[in-house]
Amino acid sequence: MSDTQLLQQNLGVAPTDAWDQTTEQALTAWQGQHGFDATGNPDPITLAALQVYDPIAGAPLSYHRSLATGEPPGHFGRDFSTAMNQIPRWAWIVMGFGFGGLAYLSWRRRGRGAG
Repeated sequence: MSDTQLLQQNLGVAPTDAWDQTTEQALTAWQGQHGFDATGNPDPITLAALQVYDPIAGAPLSYHRSLATGEPPGHFGRDFSTAMNQIPRWAWIVMGFGFGGLAYLSWRRRGRGAG
């Protein structure tokens, strides 16, 4: 069964798998009766309320565990990515060459680079 047919079934419309005027009118009426903006557009909130799709299904497993246990999801990757994006890429390159140069000078100074 397609999403359109499932939506039509949940609205009480004959499931034809075609988005027609009857389906749009039924959706507009349903939205108005349930306190949504009666636009006739199948927005994500309306589709979730009609149980056509699950917005949590595409979430990472840490969010599923968080919803089940009540513990906040892990955020190390998100925080690390945010911190990395605060510094321009050219600055990371300059720092990389700088630390590489310092490591080379230290290596040479200890006599391991003398040949």
